[in-house]
Order: sequence, then C-alpha cells, then structure tokens
Amino acid sequence: MDAARGFKRDSLDALRKNLAAARAAGLIAAALEAQLAVGELLVVGGDAPGGRHALTAARDEARVRGFARLAREAGQILDTGGVLRSFGPRVGPRVGQRAD
Repeated sequence: MDAARGFKRDSLDALRKNLAAARAAGLIAAALEAQLAVGELLVVGGDAPGGRHALTAARDEARVRGFARLAREAGQILDTGGVLRSFGPRVGPRVGQRAD
C-alpha cells in the first residue's frame, strides 16, 4: 500500500511540474492536458473533491480559451466521476492509422 501511495505522489508531483512548466512556457493546451491528468489521478486515487476542483478549473479554462475537445473531456469525466481517457495527449491518429 505504501508503494502505491508513493507512486501516486510521484506521479502527481511529475504532472504538477509539467503543468507549471507548460504554463510558464505559454503552452496552454499542454497545461490543460496536464491539469486533466492531475484531476483524473486525484479522482481515482481517492481525492474526489480535489480531482473535481482540478477538472472543473480545466474545463472552465478550456471553454474560455476555445479548447472544445479538452472542455468536453473534462466535462465527461466530471459527469461520470471516472476516467474517460488514457493518460497522455491525443493529438491525432496513431502512426499507421488514417484520420477519418
């Protein structure tokens, strides 16, 4: 159990560092992706209020800045209370796949 807590803590620390670095560099989409991942990890890790707060903030900022897909994903996660995406950005088709 301690190993799982340590992994979660390390993962959250890494995501929060990436979030801060993306914001500092002006990479808004990357920052929003990181914030979504933080929210998801908090929800599945047992901190539902913290996760909902992070997801709500990400959804609201994504809406204001015109990132409709990210706003929609955050909203879906909030609506279901679960994880709807794999961790990591989805920027297009995988190598070898066609974009339909």
